[in-house]
Amino acid sequence: MIYYWLYPPESYIYSIEYTDGGHLFNSFAPTYFGSDIGYKLYLWDDTTWAFEADILPTLTAYVFDDPGVDKFQLRVYDFDDDAFVKAPTAFILGVTFASPGRFTGSIALLNSDGSPVHVSEPGSLWLLGLGVVWLVYRGRRQR
Repeated sequence: MIYYWLYPPESYIYSIEYTDGGHLFNSFAPTYFGSDIGYKLYLWDDTTWAFEADILPTLTAYVFDDPGVDKFQLRVYDFDDDAFVKAPTAFILGVTFASPGRFTGSIALLNSDGSPVHVSEPGSLWLLGLGVVWLVYRGRRQR
């Protein structure tokens, strides 16, 4: 079994989806945080996310029922405090596939209320700042 490793940043909920159709996930192996923090697994039932299983904080892989699933959610959960929490570190997820093929998919990072996580893009801010400096310089030069 070959695992493909995905590296999304910190979040509350990870929604993983196979978007090219025809291929399914066979299993996953989540990050072990070394504490009481694990996951609650949810599967899509064509209308809503339904709770499937508690994934305790171990290094054990979880294998889906045949033939596999095209999307699933992992919600980070502190079993000691009995509460949903944000992952304490970046998240590493190993996945296997039910059939050979090319992986085209997505990982949506969601807050505890299900809204998308805002990921800042420092490169965009740098470009914006450079543009403002250029406009100021050009304005002073034309006077």
